[in-house]
Amino acid sequence: MRISLTIQDLKSEQLSWLCVKPFLEEVRGKSPTVKAEAYNQLNEPQKALYLFYAFHNHTHSIAEFYWFSSYFIGELKVWPALVKGLMVFELEEFVQICKELEELSAVYPKQSDGSWQQAMVSDLDRDASLLAKVTALYERYVPLAEQSILQMNQYVQNNHEQFCEISIEERRIKMDEKYPIGKFDWTGEVSALQRETWIEEIERLPQRLRASIEGLNELELETPYRDGGWKIRQVVHHIADSHMNSYIRFKLALTEETPTIRPYYEDRWAELHDSIQADIELSLTLIEQLHKRWVILLKSLSDSDYKKSFYHPESKETYRLDYNLGNYAWHGNHHIAHIMAGRSRIGKG
Repeated sequence: MRISLTIQDLKSEQLSWLCVKPFLEEVRGKSPTVKAEAYNQLNEPQKALYLFYAFHNHTHSIAEFYWFSSYFIGELKVWPALVKGLMVFELEEFVQICKELEELSAVYPKQSDGSWQQAMVSDLDRDASLLAKVTALYERYVPLAEQSILQMNQYVQNNHEQFCEISIEERRIKMDEKYPIGKFDWTGEVSALQRETWIEEIERLPQRLRASIEGLNELELETPYRDGGWKIRQVVHHIADSHMNSYIRFKLALTEETPTIRPYYEDRWAELHDSIQADIELSLTLIEQLHKRWVILLKSLSDSDYKKSFYHPESKETYRLDYNLGNYAWHGNHHIAHIMAGRSRIGKG
């Protein structure tokens, strides 16, 4: 049983949730029997996501965290299945928290005769020691859950056929020569962990770019990556042009109050003599040095810095720096995909 997703969904921060959302919403409020039947129709990775989100979506406070973990362990008796599912995604640290919660449940709560009883939120009010232990676990759980979701998202991206199917039209979009990895599309807030991922992509771009053109001679650099598209040489020089502009836009936004940036005609820049004729080593070196400074800047910024923005008069939109960070991590990957497409056209893919 697989759901239908779009190519844009595959890049969503909520990807793993989207893969099980229809199943969980369908059984919400239904009997345990109906829920069990729906669960048993899923494959193992889907079951893992199902139990993770069934638990995670009910842990928005220390009290919920305590009550629902006890409910999963003692009442539903699905804790072993949850732990097993976490290992599908290699979430060892999360499993450790689960083990500690299970050890806690072996002590709290208990009937006077030592048998298990349903946890109550009031347990935390009555027992300071219990509250301290649950609070310590919850403080570890919150950031780890966010990190785990990113890790599960990556698993789904790499194994999406286990979770979803892409429509024929979406497959066509995926293979579109102009946008081989799709367009950048991000909605909602950007987490600190997601920023770190994008910064790492920007940091690795110069090395990946060099690798993408390795072994190409001057004639092969004149290969268009698609019919009517830029030549590989132009793509390399464009990356330098574009990322210089982006670096300056970051600095403007950091030092001015929502500045209006200066757009440029990238298609016209790509037709200038240096973009058509210059040795690509000039731009490769420029990009290497530019990205070193850019990454130093990016790693120094605070959460409030990333909320700063600039105004783009062409699109008439205001863009936050965290969004722009993601856009330029995508931009580098986008053009490396173009270069690889060009290599494939000359049999060097």
